[in-house]
Amino acid sequence: MEPKDKFGKIIYPHVYNKLCEIGVKLKVIEYNEAKNKPNLFYKKFDGGCVFADMRGTEMVPIWDMLEPMIYFSFNNNIQDWLRIRKEKKEFQILDDNNIPWRETFEEDESWMDSDSETIHWSNIYGDSDGYCKFCGKDMGNNDYFCSDVCKNTIIKKELAHQINQSNEYCYICKTKKIYSKKEIKEVFNIELLDILINHHISYYPEKIITVCRKCHNIIHKTNEYPDLKPHPNEIRKYYDRPKRFRF
Repeated sequence: MEPKDKFGKIIYPHVYNKLCEIGVKLKVIEYNEAKNKPNLFYKKFDGGCVFADMRGTEMVPIWDMLEPMIYFSFNNNIQDWLRIRKEKKEFQILDDNNIPWRETFEEDESWMDSDSETIHWSNIYGDSDGYCKFCGKDMGNNDYFCSDVCKNTIIKKELAHQINQSNEYCYICKTKKIYSKKEIKEVFNIELLDILINHHISYYPEKIITVCRKCHNIIHKTNEYPDLKPHPNEIRKYYDRPKRFRF
C-alpha cells in the first residue's frame, strides 16, 4: 500500500494507518493487492472478480470516507440470480470479519420492463438470488418462489400484516379492511373472500359504509339490518339511470 490516493495526493499518516488495518483484514479473507494499482484489492471467484477500492474518487476523497468501495465484474454468461447471490455472500463475509465497506451506485432502470408482480416482490426482497423466499429452496432461477403454495403462503402473511395495520373495519362485525378482490386478482391472480366492500345505505344523499362479504350478504338477503338498506325507490332510481351518468 502507498500513502497516496489514485490522483497522487498525499494521505496523512493517521488516515493511512487505518487503511492499512483494513488492508490486513482484506488479505485474511483472500483479497490481493493489485501490483500496479496500490490500495486496490481484488479477489477472483468462479465467474468474475470482486474489488475493494481504497484509492478514493474525484467526488469522495479516501480521507472523507475510509470504507473500501466494493464493486464486481462478472462474466457475461453469469445469470442475474447468481450475481445477486455472489454479491450477498461477499457482503456477508465482509460483515462477519468486521470490515467496513460501501457500494458503488449505478442508476438502473431495467426494472421498468418487469411485470407488476416482479416489481412488487423486488420492492420487498430486492433482486432475486435464486432462493425461494418462503422455504429457502435453491431454485437456480430468477423467480422468488419455488411453487404457488409458497407464494400464496407469503401473500396470506402480507394480507394478515395489512389487516393488523389497517384502521378500517366492517361496519357490522368489525373485520379489518384488506386488499380488494380486484387488486388481488390483478397483482397475485388469486381469490380471497374475506375482504371489505363498499355498501350504500343511501343513494340520495350518497352514504357508504364498508362491510365484509358475509355481512353484505346478510344485509341484502335478510331483514336483520333494515336500517342499512337503501329505500327501494332509491335503488331503482340509481340503477335505471343512463350508464353515462352513473358513478
